[in-house]
Amino acid sequence: MRLVCLKFIPALVIVSLIALYYSNLSRNKFQFQQNRIMGKKLNPEKKQMIALGDCRVMFDVDPSIVSEKSGLNFAFPGNSYSKKYFHLAESKLSEKSDILIGISSESLTMANGNKAIENYVSEFRSKNIMIRNLNIFLEYVFPKLSLKDFFFGRLFLGDSTQFNSVEIKENGTYVYLGDYIDEQRASEHYRNVFKKNRIDFNIIKAMIDFSKDMISKGHRVYFFDTPVHESVLKAEELSLGQSHRIIDYLFKSLKETGACHLAHNNDYKTWDGEHLLSDEAKRFSKLLGEKIRNQDCEK
Repeated sequence: MRLVCLKFIPALVIVSLIALYYSNLSRNKFQFQQNRIMGKKLNPEKKQMIALGDCRVMFDVDPSIVSEKSGLNFAFPGNSYSKKYFHLAESKLSEKSDILIGISSESLTMANGNKAIENYVSEFRSKNIMIRNLNIFLEYVFPKLSLKDFFFGRLFLGDSTQFNSVEIKENGTYVYLGDYIDEQRASEHYRNVFKKNRIDFNIIKAMIDFSKDMISKGHRVYFFDTPVHESVLKAEELSLGQSHRIIDYLFKSLKETGACHLAHNNDYKTWDGEHLLSDEAKRFSKLLGEKIRNQDCEK
């Protein structure tokens, strides 16, 4: 019996090494691509349309579907709105551009210390991208293996799933190509976020000032609340309490600046409660495009 088991060891080792190879390959290809696209987002090229926001906008809004204009998804994961972010956004605009502002409760808080955009600017400078790519390459050649990794492979443990399921488009849009995971898992995240954070009025003021300034310079500003699963809405409502009144104030104030509110029915399917499935993101982007073309603004 012992001899029979020993015969299988070489085969197990070979299968595990193959699994590790493909797992590392998919992860590293994704990271190389992400580094390149993130660097491209921060270059000085001007665009006729940009979409602003956090990871929800990053997955949900494809400028190439919204409009035929040259567009950029200038959203970043974990991003909280700030003066620095709005300043960077303005630097990406050509004359008389369309600006899409995706609003989520978390993007209006100090949950990420308003430092997310500063971190991205630092990390994805050309020099730093070269260093990041070198580190990825070295990890690929000399992977850090645990005993469990070696015998089972990351591929079998599922660690590469996110890299196989996400595609990054040249315009900065992330596309989720997988299936449902758990539409209610994000609700726990938001309960934890809003235990420690509240909507920040300084962010509200910065957004209103940005809208007013951009419209005075001939740009067009559109805003919308990002679609989420109802469990996330309930978690936000329970955690934020009366803070929803601040969001109502924000929407009203943005309209007064001349910005257009692109309303929707929130009837979109997500894969994790807060990011839309690929086909749903296309449907949402088409809706935004139709509303912009028809100037269908919520009064």
